[in-house]
Amino acid sequence: MDYRVALLLITAGANFGLAFFIYLKDFRSSINLFFSLMLAAISAWSLSLAMYYSSVNVEGLYFWIKFNYTFAAFIAFFFYYFCINFPYERKKIDYRWHLFNISFLALTLFIIFSVGVEQDFIFDSLRGFPSKVNVLGYSIFSLFFYFYIISSFVELFKKWRNSSSSHRRSIAVVFIATLLAAIFGALFSLILVPFMTNSAWVGPLFTMIMVFIIVRYLFIKSPE
Repeated sequence: MDYRVALLLITAGANFGLAFFIYLKDFRSSINLFFSLMLAAISAWSLSLAMYYSSVNVEGLYFWIKFNYTFAAFIAFFFYYFCINFPYERKKIDYRWHLFNISFLALTLFIIFSVGVEQDFIFDSLRGFPSKVNVLGYSIFSLFFYFYIISSFVELFKKWRNSSSSHRRSIAVVFIATLLAAIFGALFSLILVPFMTNSAWVGPLFTMIMVFIIVRYLFIKSPE
């Protein structure tokens, strides 16, 4: 088995298991719900990439790359809603903002499946199946992804600045862990894709570092 596929499958399985664990730990908590959904999306993202690298023809590449970007979009979306609720809901959100978020997500998914983000694949597994990006699809997806990732960090920073010391450590753990994962994950799975397609499989590996740090300090052992 290709080492990239093996690592991605391990990442997918670990994230899915943790998602199930976090959800069952307190299924009535919106924090647990959205964090579990984010983990499930990371798991599906890793699995879709594993299937992408396991493709035996160009048709398989086109099929799985759509799901790769779809689940990546859901990661940013669920992370944003996790940050809204963690460690407390900073303010009530107007229904029109929720409507905008759902509409933006729907538009992005439509672009991914109708226009596509990557095209003109070359079936060369050693080189990671080189392709060209579709400017429109890549731009819309990048706008969506970065908008929600940046909005999430802004939300966390505002809460950290205005919180008591009892919440600041928890927020700092999430902020630092996710910032590192976002920087390196986005670098290898989004920013470098137009220049080095073979780097895409590295992104999910950095999310595992983030996940274990957050689960360890927030869901298994509460900060003092």
